[in-house]
Amino acid sequence: MNRQDILDLLIKKDGLDVHEIADALKMEDTSSFIALNRELNDLERDNDVFFGDDEKYYIVDDKKIKKGTVIIKRNNNAYIDDDEGLFEIRSNDLKGAMNKDVVLYARYGHYARILKIISHYSSAVVGLIRIRKGKIEFYADDIRMKDFKITNLKNFKLKDRMKVRCIITNYIKKEMILESIITYLDDPRSRELSILYSYNVPMEFTSTALNECKTFKKYIDVKDYPKRADLTSEMVMTIDGDDSKDFDDAISVYRQGEDYLLKVHIADVSEYVKENSALDKNARDRATSIYYADRVIPMLPLELSNGLCSLNPGVNRLTITAEMVYDRYGNQLDFKVYESVIKSKYRMTYNNVNKIFDGDETLRKEYSELLDMLDAGYELSSILRKRREDGGSIDFKDDEAKLIIKNDKVYDIVLRERGIAEKMIEDFMIGANVAVASYMKYLDYPMIYRNHDYPKTDRLLSFVEVVEQMGYKFKGNKYAIRSKQLRECLEYYEGSDLELVVSNLMLRSMAKAVYDNVPEGHYGLGLEDYCHFTSPIRRYPDLVVHRMLKKYVFSYDHLDDKDKDIKKNGEIANLASDRERRAVNIERDIMDLKRCEYMADKVGKIYDGVISSVLSFGFFVKLDNTVEGLVHVSELDGYYTFDEKMMVLRSDNQEYKVGMRVRVKVSDVDLRRCSIDFRLYNKRRKRIGF
Repeated sequence: MNRQDILDLLIKKDGLDVHEIADALKMEDTSSFIALNRELNDLERDNDVFFGDDEKYYIVDDKKIKKGTVIIKRNNNAYIDDDEGLFEIRSNDLKGAMNKDVVLYARYGHYARILKIISHYSSAVVGLIRIRKGKIEFYADDIRMKDFKITNLKNFKLKDRMKVRCIITNYIKKEMILESIITYLDDPRSRELSILYSYNVPMEFTSTALNECKTFKKYIDVKDYPKRADLTSEMVMTIDGDDSKDFDDAISVYRQGEDYLLKVHIADVSEYVKENSALDKNARDRATSIYYADRVIPMLPLELSNGLCSLNPGVNRLTITAEMVYDRYGNQLDFKVYESVIKSKYRMTYNNVNKIFDGDETLRKEYSELLDMLDAGYELSSILRKRREDGGSIDFKDDEAKLIIKNDKVYDIVLRERGIAEKMIEDFMIGANVAVASYMKYLDYPMIYRNHDYPKTDRLLSFVEVVEQMGYKFKGNKYAIRSKQLRECLEYYEGSDLELVVSNLMLRSMAKAVYDNVPEGHYGLGLEDYCHFTSPIRRYPDLVVHRMLKKYVFSYDHLDDKDKDIKKNGEIANLASDRERRAVNIERDIMDLKRCEYMADKVGKIYDGVISSVLSFGFFVKLDNTVEGLVHVSELDGYYTFDEKMMVLRSDNQEYKVGMRVRVKVSDVDLRRCSIDFRLYNKRRKRIGF
């Protein structure tokens, strides 16, 4: 008898007690029965089986009992995001689970029931201290964390309206200890600081790491690096946003007859951040820079991210250059990667480059020596993008919001636009990432890849059915949708009111991109091999890729470390994927907060929007400025039923579905819950009597 024998048995006949399992496996002696119990305990501990209240064992698979993550909205609506859709959790079925906890659950109808909490997501609670008549009260920012009690209040000298951070010590008894004082509620940034502290984000670098920054030479002399290619005399430029301060990539692009030579120069962060140094430990723990509102929590200290590693114009910088030659069809004819020194000649912005492409004569005259390179870059970018699209790359239309902030107040929210310049740099960075990934895979050297799996069939089929009811028809087998078909779907809606809605629905049907030490392809980009090589200032996996290049390509005396590095890269990949999810959640939560702050004084105002998602308890409406709010089903006239398959709320004479344009009135903005409520607005004509 072994573990697999038990699992195979439970797959065939689910719901057996220990005696039934022993009989089925023909165990007759005491020692075998003891061994069986020990193995069942291990399987239960590893969450491969579930031991129910009926004292029977059930297999954990994708049919009856599943692993999943609980999502609890700030209005206390709870659900599981299943492959087949959203399944609500009734309050008495939560079993103490909190937001983002990993659980075992069972589905019944439209609902999910929590069976077991595997792991808690939150370890910290941030909230407000109120002192009234000498009595200290604590109010958690996240109302989902209510009823927790602080057990060490006497250890701190607290004042009214202090924001504090607490650490959970007992989930069952809901006990925690006060760890630190953050700020006062009157601080205009108190709410966003509370979000950051709740995610346990390191806000400061260690003194050891900062001291390491002081040891680096401020000036880079080419003579000190004789093994590096000297590219300081070449025409090199950076192209970034107007407000960017760290420049980790620069480009050079030339026509060579009918071919194109592209050089992508990436800041050589690995020259300064050595493995296992204090800087490295700080960077690895963060794994990514976090961008939120108009601020950033950098992965590296500013002395590096905005200084020595930033490819600022007019100064020598250490880089790793990926050099590609393409023909006029986008085929890569040649590839080289090497250590280099560059001196960027121009710090260009997306805004100015787009104006140059649009024919701005003043800028074309000012940057006349760049025109040939920019024209060549535009041609090559168009070729590479078309080739990638023909291979199935999906160009998601992202309704990314840009906050206009003055004096810590949101004055406006607008859509961030992507012009020719943004797309050109994106195409070149993807080209460099593909080239490096393919090269390292071919050489079979240790790497960290960026993988994007094929979407789950059920989730993708649900998307197809919803979009088809909106008017689009997919051709061929709907159970084997190719990425190229999804791109064609987006092209169909391009320029319409439904473009962003369909793009967002499609994104929700996709698997999450992750880091791994094994190349498994990138579905969304339609690529066999992909990695992140081009942003080592803000992403730790890119830094590791540079180290692997140095260790195995630029040097040949480390082959004995392959197995060790493969294992280490796998661990780093898992950590980086986790930290990336944390950064995405933080950026989303703070963006939701800023949207609420912006809408706080707009209660009663009327807006037009599009229904972006439909659930059993109502539907969300997204405004043109990306603000999203809930129209609760209780606000609708009549009795509505929810068609989960088609994502439709339907009554006898009315239905609401994804993509419908509606007019809404802002009814409530709750800054504590970070939620916005709408009501449908139907303007009735006044009757005029004579």
